[in-house]
Amino acid sequence: MDPRHGVLRLKEFLQTVSTCDDLHRQENAVLREQVHDLTELLAAFNLCEIEDAHLEAVRDRAFRRDIAPESELLEVYQLERQLQQQALLSALNEERGASSGRRKESEQLESVASASKRDFEALQRRVGGLEQNVANLRLRHDLLLETAPRLKTPTVEEKPGHVNPPSPSGGNETDSHHRPEVSNPDEHAVIELATENMVNTIQEQKQRIVELEEALALEEGKNAKLAQQCHRFEKVEKILIEFNRRC
Repeated sequence: MDPRHGVLRLKEFLQTVSTCDDLHRQENAVLREQVHDLTELLAAFNLCEIEDAHLEAVRDRAFRRDIAPESELLEVYQLERQLQQQALLSALNEERGASSGRRKESEQLESVASASKRDFEALQRRVGGLEQNVANLRLRHDLLLETAPRLKTPTVEEKPGHVNPPSPSGGNETDSHHRPEVSNPDEHAVIELATENMVNTIQEQKQRIVELEEALALEEGKNAKLAQQCHRFEKVEKILIEFNRRC
């Protein structure tokens, strides 16, 4: 049941009780006036010296009856009821405002949780992309490391008319251990620079991944706290709904 509907029904009930009290008060006032008139009538019979045993008994009983304490007690209880009604209405209005505030706070927490979930998914996608980039960079680095020794391998320039000296065994094979070495310094420097840049890029990507993992851990902690708060608010809301239903 809607809490607002429960509060409205309670207000209607209290208004009905107040109306009934007013009607009872009017009825009691009329009865008191009637008793007063009857008492005066009995007094008139006494003045007229009408001798009747029954009238004398009724007169004596009416004069002995005192209804003033009942009237005072009724006023006390009516005042106490009014105070109780005011306190109850005030408490219900405060509870209604608190329930509305908790509902708004719960909605805000749900929106924050959904936003955090979207951010978490976006971070996961970014981390996946960074991991792919790191893998590609490592592959390129490995390819460069494999290519660099080939570029550094010495070559033998054969001049026209040059004849290789015979080997000690008398064969036509050349001694590979005594070939002249020729290197290209510019090409070597370019390879070293590219390798260094790749290593720096990989280090930066690793550092970025570490930062993203820390951010993800922080977001997961926040999401866990928000989930706990949402669970508590849901339990409180269920208790309030059950309380309003019973009222």
